[in-house]
Amino acid sequence: MWLRVLAYAWRWSEALELGPGLCEPDAPDLVARLSDGRASAIVRVGKPDPERVERDARGGGASVAVLFESPRRMAAFLEEARERRLDRLAAADLAAVDPDLLRSLSAHEDRRIRLSLTFVADHVYAEVSGRTYDAPLERGRYEPPP
Repeated sequence: MWLRVLAYAWRWSEALELGPGLCEPDAPDLVARLSDGRASAIVRVGKPDPERVERDARGGGASVAVLFESPRRMAAFLEEARERRLDRLAAADLAAVDPDLLRSLSAHEDRRIRLSLTFVADHVYAEVSGRTYDAPLERGRYEPPP
């Protein structure tokens, strides 16, 4: 859940809303829609399938972003995408959260918390229940194989 919260703040817009979650595995984790119902932004988190993200990227003009749970997972995603030659992924915005930040945030299990998130360039600052955490967002980019 913390990864979805971070992704929501990272890609925030007034139209952004949470997707249906695990009950619909192909649905995006977050989506923003235009007034006619078409998606204007699609956000996936965690361990998305590269082919699913490529289908999002070649869809109807929506911006596509993925927030990974670690830089290592993002590197594995990019390697798999290169092997499959999923060149449309070059249009996707890819970033990975420091796993230590996720561990720190996950330690907060209170039913209600006060949370403040700030993104400055590629760095996230979080204040939860009076404790402050920060970590860089590592950016990734799909480079087509030669």
